[in-house]
Amino acid sequence: MDAMKTLVVLTGIALATSLNACSDLRSGNPVAPTESPVFNHACDGSLPYFATHNAGLEYWDSPEVEGSLATGCGYMVVTGFGGRIIEDSQYETIWLTGKMLYHDGTWSSPTTRWYDNDGENGRTWEAYTEVPAGHAVVGIGIGQSRTHAVKTVVLKSREVQLVNGQLRLVGPTHTTQVGTGSIDTWNVLPETNDREVFIGIGVRSSVEQTKMIRRHTGVLY
Repeated sequence: MDAMKTLVVLTGIALATSLNACSDLRSGNPVAPTESPVFNHACDGSLPYFATHNAGLEYWDSPEVEGSLATGCGYMVVTGFGGRIIEDSQYETIWLTGKMLYHDGTWSSPTTRWYDNDGENGRTWEAYTEVPAGHAVVGIGIGQSRTHAVKTVVLKSREVQLVNGQLRLVGPTHTTQVGTGSIDTWNVLPETNDREVFIGIGVRSSVEQTKMIRRHTGVLY
């Protein structure tokens, strides 16, 4: 379905970065509002869009493929990610798994959507992983190990619970990893932020490295 894919074809270059160096290589980090936002939602289980944020040495560049888990009245929470790169080191397809997060703290069953730059849906990911049940993605790192393929994906996540009647991130950050190679680029929310979660992801590759990662975030309420 057209609503379930994003067609973006762009090129660019950047350099790999470690998690510790990420603060020097990313655009201004938006901070979620301190008070609960007022939104008129027609249905329970969707989050409002909040912000987009790029990480990478050339963070101003655009992703080759990106997607956000939109629904009829808001967004699902990202709970899984997979990627595939074509021979010229550009991203061809990404897969996002998401769940509706209901206001009573429960979750829907998972849905996986694919987004690519040529409309083909017969491919499989080179690397894919999901976070534990009850967790929301709050960060991602990707590594290609100097190849034309996604070799390693690391998802950072935190548990979502009801706190005084409102959804909040609680506890430490959990790491879920597939692959053993080094990470080219990270995009991670601060652990002090207990209200922002990923609702979408965009990626860009060049010279056998993932050069830029874009996150789309929504606000828990």
